[in-house]
Amino acid sequence: MKQTIAIKIDATKLDKQRFFKGKKGTYIDLVAFVDLDQSDQYGNNGFIKQQLSQEERQSGVDVPICGNVKLLSGGRKYERSAPQSAPQADFDDFDDADIPF
Repeated sequence: MKQTIAIKIDATKLDKQRFFKGKKGTYIDLVAFVDLDQSDQYGNNGFIKQQLSQEERQSGVDVPICGNVKLLSGGRKYERSAPQSAPQADFDDFDDADIPF
């Protein structure tokens, strides 16, 4: 299932020391934490932080939330109801005369 997600980042909260140069520009690694089943009071389905190395995570380093994630389409935003089964016919009400063959 395809998802359309809007991402909003506050660049002033990014740690500029974590930027790195690539062949075609300057980059930053970010991680989005998304919950497609729930949203907060502002309609956001998650948040974004700068990515930490495994060593940083293990040593307890934390970085601030730098943005929000909002599901726009394609997710489970609305609960679908279970399909309704067709009503069962009561065969005791039929008479052989009702059958056309």
